[in-house]
Amino acid sequence: MELEGEGWRCLWQASATLGESPIYDDRDGCLYWVDVANPGVFWINLETGDKGRWEPPMWIGSIGLRAKGGVIASARGGLWV
Repeated sequence: MELEGEGWRCLWQASATLGESPIYDDRDGCLYWVDVANPGVFWINLETGDKGRWEPPMWIGSIGLRAKGGVIASARGGLWV
């Protein structure tokens, strides 16, 4: 599989089924996104390359950053902080 092209490259083959809601937090240098088909929140630090996945207790459709830190999540049953 081609992982680089003109002007782009793959940072992480995270094996997400359906990645959605990418958001960059300049406070910690991380890019976050949600896998809506296989519930999980992924993150990668663009400077260090550190990465991880958090398995939420319920399905999450999207996330947003909070001004005071942390995220707000659109999930089954409502919005969660």
